[in-house]
Amino acid sequence: MKKIIFIKTIQLLVIDGIMLAFLTFKRGAYLGLDFDL
Repeated sequence: MKKIIFIKTIQLLVIDGIMLAFLTFKRGAYLGLDFDL
């Protein structure tokens, strides 16, 4: 039972990390466009 919770927690952390990286990349892209303008 503990193993399942452990795996679910890791999955959530991984998904959060991907979302954070994606949002940071998107924000960086927008800033890059702003600098170009």
